[in-house]
Amino acid sequence: MSVLEAACCGVPALGGAHSGAVPFVLGKGRAGWLADVKDPDALAARIGELIASGPPQMRPGAKEWLQVTFAPPTIAQAYVDWYLTALDD
Repeated sequence: MSVLEAACCGVPALGGAHSGAVPFVLGKGRAGWLADVKDPDALAARIGELIASGPPQMRPGAKEWLQVTFAPPTIAQAYVDWYLTALDD
C-alpha cells in the first residue's frame, strides 16, 4: 500500500521485482523502480543507480497511468467483473 501511496503522491518508490503486487502497482517499473530484494548485490546496485541519478522523478506517463489504473471507477468495475465471474462459476 505504501508503494501505491507514494506513487500517487508523485514520489517513485523502489520495490521488489518479485514482491506480490508491487510490480503491478509500479506499472512494471513505470511508476517507480524494481529490484530483486533477495539479491543484496542487485539491490545495492539499484540503490547506487538511484543515488547517482539525482532526485527521484516519475517517468513520463506514470501519473496518467496511475490515475487511470487506480481510479475508483476502474477499481469498482474490476470488483463487479470479479463478482460476476465468481457467480458464473
